Amino acid sequence: MAFAAGKYYRLYDDGGEHAADTCQVVTMLPSKLSKTHFKTKFKTFLGSEQIEFASKNEAGIDAYEHYFSNAADCQLVVKQLQKEYGY
Repeated sequence: MAFAAGKYYRLYDDGGEHAADTCQVVTMLPSKLSKTHFKTKFKTFLGSEQIEFASKNEAGIDAYEHYFSNAADCQLVVKQLQKEYGY
C-alpha cells in the first residue's frame, strides 16, 4: 500500500503510557500501513505502523504511529485518546 508524497499527520500512541499530545506533519508515509489495530470513524485515517513491540522493550508496551491526511481529524483523535487515557 504505497501513497504519493504529500502532507500527512502522524500521531504517536502507546496505549496511555505517554500522553498523546500532538500531530506531527510528515511528508512521507511508511510503505506498509494497517487499519486493523486502530478503529476510527474518520475517512482521513490512512493506517497505523507498529513502531514498538512489547516483547522487545523494557516498558512492555506496544506503540503505534497513526497517520491521517487531515490535521483537524488528527487533532480530534488526540483529544479522544487523552479522554480515554485520562489526561
